[in-house]
Amino acid sequence: MWTDAPLTRESLALPEPCVDYPALESFLDHEFDGVPGIAREFPLLVGVRNPGRSLVQRERGAIVSHAAWKRVELVAGQRRLSAAGIGLVTTAAGERGRGLATRVISSCLEAALREGMDLAVLFGKPSALYTRLGFVAAGRERVVQVPLESGTPTAGIRCGGPEDAARLLPLLESHLLRVSRSAEDFAALLEIPETRLYQLECGGRPEAYCVVGKGRDLGGVVHEWAGAPAAVAALLRGVAALEARPLPVIGPEALAAPVAGESRVGPLAMFRVLRPESLGSDDPVELFGDPETPARLPIYIWGLDSI
Repeated sequence: MWTDAPLTRESLALPEPCVDYPALESFLDHEFDGVPGIAREFPLLVGVRNPGRSLVQRERGAIVSHAAWKRVELVAGQRRLSAAGIGLVTTAAGERGRGLATRVISSCLEAALREGMDLAVLFGKPSALYTRLGFVAAGRERVVQVPLESGTPTAGIRCGGPEDAARLLPLLESHLLRVSRSAEDFAALLEIPETRLYQLECGGRPEAYCVVGKGRDLGGVVHEWAGAPAAVAALLRGVAALEARPLPVIGPEALAAPVAGESRVGPLAMFRVLRPESLGSDDPVELFGDPETPARLPIYIWGLDSI
């Protein structure tokens, strides 16, 4: 198990895959914010659904640093891109500044390259660590706010859950920009704590859905939506009425906004190109754009698939 015992400064072995998930979860909970359950918020990244891709650095048997990666297939129209989504990067508080995070992230990148991934992506604030490792903020994400309006109809809107994943998946697959996802993966993501699923139905059939919140991240924000445009707009206005507040909505800048209104564009994530021969460039901004640069190859990763 993870321990508070003092750690040595002995020579470090290479990072290794971790299969002791209780010890890993204890370490992650302690180093993030002390609140149990952080691994439950990343069910496709850490644990039995993604074996061998949680990489840890140890000293005297104790975990001192961690990063995990998973395979992600990005759908961009007719094109498919293979990406390594990297997340849950952390180092024990007393061991930071020793290059341990660099070691575990580098090991993730090396493994991803061996498995043929085209690029690597992570969500987080730009930092000197990520810059040194070749990551660049890129992509284009739009945020628009749905106003709270009196008298907005809410008929046909119901809350849902993991049991709805299979029937909602075809709506997601109508997006030109998305992550390839199985119904089983979708159900696991909908089990993340503090996740609220709303559906608009007609005659017992779903016409649109949206997802609000996700664990400790994206609280109160719609970070995934799908369905016919008019149905999505009606659903979002209805959810704003049900939650009695204006509703921030994020989505790809390359697709039409789900509702009219003022919006802003920001970077999607941090990217590093692993195989420029596959993408035709090693510059993420040239490929995926940024808030000032149009994308040559638009891509998007919906909030439920964020790392």
